[in-house]
Amino acid sequence: FVKREFFARPENCPPPEHPKKIYLKHKNENGISRCFLKKDDETSDVLVGRIGSLSDETYENAIADLKEDNPVIGDKVSGGDVIFEIPVRRPLSNLVANGYVLLGDSACMTIPIIGSGIGSGLKAAKMLADAVTSADKEPFSKKNLYRYQLKFMREIGGKHAAIELVKNKLLSSRGEIDDLVKSGVMEGLASVVSGGSAKRLVKSFLALFFKYFSLWKTLFGVSIKAACVVSHATKMPPRFDEKEFEKWRKKYDKPFNK
Repeated sequence: FVKREFFARPENCPPPEHPKKIYLKHKNENGISRCFLKKDDETSDVLVGRIGSLSDETYENAIADLKEDNPVIGDKVSGGDVIFEIPVRRPLSNLVANGYVLLGDSACMTIPIIGSGIGSGLKAAKMLADAVTSADKEPFSKKNLYRYQLKFMREIGGKHAAIELVKNKLLSSRGEIDDLVKSGVMEGLASVVSGGSAKRLVKSFLALFFKYFSLWKTLFGVSIKAACVVSHATKMPPRFDEKEFEKWRKKYDKPFNK
């Protein structure tokens, strides 16, 4: 659930050191908040998102906290009248029926921060077009459209299911994110990406292992589960069979319900 508002930057407000900020588990709640100073340097784009629900009280508390940390948030300009729902979960287990398909955001947006519903939707549209145009007969039957879902799960769905599992674990964590930041791994990784030495990253990982063993154990466990989810998602029955598909579907949905 997300709510978004735009605020005018107050007069005489100095330029911020970091014009774009994202808060993971903001106020220790399951979700994110963000404050982006737009390119015009005059308007702040503020969004509050929470998994499960977003009450008016939760939203107002989040805005108040953001204002304390971001002086660029002044008087409201527009927005904030509606709370929008985004399906931030793994792709649904059944994407097809006779004459119908789920595509893009309707097949769920696992990674809303980068618009995964749009990106995966464009790729899925090509898969759907190929399945329909190459059919010998009944191109819009469930049996033929099943080929679209099979290709989607093998190339996209499995990866998104794994990302959802990791995301849910991080959202339900209490201290793992703080430990990950404190360990220095993020700084070391940024250094390597920007062309720095890999020695710092190695030292950071060693610090992570010895000082934050419980975090390492958690990450290892999540990685194993994520790999299992990818494996199962990509092993969708290669041929359309209602009974076999139902067995696969129930197992695919099970990790999501836990």
